Amino acid sequence: MANNGELRLQHEFLSPAQVCELLPGINPHTLAMWRYRGRGPKFHKMGRVVLYALDELNEWIENGA
Repeated sequence: MANNGELRLQHEFLSPAQVCELLPGINPHTLAMWRYRGRGPKFHKMGRVVLYALDELNEWIENGA
């Protein structure tokens, strides 16, 4: 927690749609199938919302996606 009482996130998060904009040829269905099969970049769920941490996505890409 920051000194002024604000909660700070450790990561910048992207929605699946934003990830698809960054990765040519990848669509939301592909991301969903990767999540189902345990493949693809690491993701986080907050309730029903799926999010991808930008730094983790970059690491996944750098490691050969």
